[in-house]
Amino acid sequence: MTSAPYGLVVEDMVYPGLHKVLIRVVDENADLFNSVRSDEAPYKELTTLYEKWKNKQEYESVDKEKKELENKLEKLQQAADNQHRR
Repeated sequence: MTSAPYGLVVEDMVYPGLHKVLIRVVDENADLFNSVRSDEAPYKELTTLYEKWKNKQEYESVDKEKKELENKLEKLQQAADNQHRR
């Protein structure tokens, strides 16, 4: 999967090291990007990548929380099962 035409960037290799930086820069400079954005401005690709990576980061965060909750539920279920055996 590439995020740039012609396979210039292998997203799976770049995302882990750069997604937090890119998201933070865009978040902290949103007013600037919004003020210079137009149909002709070269920020369309940046905006597209930002939105994709922001969604991916949010998904990973929620998925991590889900797994942590599933582990907690499993431990609680085991504890409840052990209580019933006594």
